Amino acid sequence: MAGRKKQEQRLIRNRDLLSVFLRSFFIQTVWNFKSLLAVGLSFALIPVAKRVCKNEQELKEFLNRHLAFFNAHPYFSAYAIGAIARLEEAHALGELDDVEKINKFKNAIIGPLGAVGDQFFWATIKPASLLLGLLGVAVFQDMRWKVASLVVLLLAYNIPHLYIRLAGLWQGYRKGFDIYKTLRMEHFQRVRTIYALVGAAALGLFTGFVFTREWSDSALSGLVFMTTGVFTVALRKKTSSFYLPVAAAILVSLILGLL
Repeated sequence: MAGRKKQEQRLIRNRDLLSVFLRSFFIQTVWNFKSLLAVGLSFALIPVAKRVCKNEQELKEFLNRHLAFFNAHPYFSAYAIGAIARLEEAHALGELDDVEKINKFKNAIIGPLGAVGDQFFWATIKPASLLLGLLGVAVFQDMRWKVASLVVLLLAYNIPHLYIRLAGLWQGYRKGFDIYKTLRMEHFQRVRTIYALVGAAALGLFTGFVFTREWSDSALSGLVFMTTGVFTVALRKKTSSFYLPVAAAILVSLILGLL
């Protein structure tokens, strides 16, 4: 009975959340220096506004709230969008009396969204995916394998990208204020570690390939190729720095080349 009552109290339907999800891809539309992502955020929340606003005045107040300054990592903004949808629904149902709490929540969540999102995507997923695709394009001679490498690049990048957008929206809607507990790097550390190691391996192998592709001794070339990759992965496990494995991989290849 309690679950059925809770379901009856929902104003936002699953199809509304699907519409919000699709609109969230345009969150960087009309990006500007004054409000940054606020216009895109408001655009994504329009299906929510249609459900929770009873008249034109409430719609204006809704849009005014969300056209104020907002910034976040564009993919991780899904967590905020879902949580805001839940809070606006709670406000419309009388469960949240002070609408100012929504504004305070938005301002408080900006920092975690940006910090976790930047570390997860821009510092890990993006470079690892690019290095993996670049390695395949460089190593394979057959055009079909080169194209396959680019497909792998797109999949490696977009699988976590789309997952974060979809899961973030749903978790945000389900948890509301409590979504901040999810926005900690340890919740994403396993995936980040896997991508970091894959990126390090791709970097080492690519560096070894570049410095050995002209060698006539294929056995020695292969040895340097693999040694550089293994060395870079091992070094990546010991340090959080991105540039140190890059420099080390190049240095090892040069030394082995001179020897």
